[in-house]
Amino acid sequence: MTLICMNQSNSMIPAGGRRWVAAPKSARSDVPAVLGVYLFDGETVQWSWTHTTEGSYVSGYQIDPQQPAGLGGNISQSSSHASL
Repeated sequence: MTLICMNQSNSMIPAGGRRWVAAPKSARSDVPAVLGVYLFDGETVQWSWTHTTEGSYVSGYQIDPQQPAGLGGNISQSSSHASL
């Protein structure tokens, strides 16, 4: 079971040090879209967009892991996901 609490800005913060990051609002509501992702401290997300003549929507994302202390370069491992 995951415990979730709300912070002052009404953002969901599950137990275990992860935070919920909502995806940017999509222009289309008739297609599957990414709503958001849980990230650990230090992780960032890059949103993938699909653009159509009817509007744009977030169709996937890439999570960039946190960089361990003491490393100066970028970490090449990442996690990518797309909605169906």
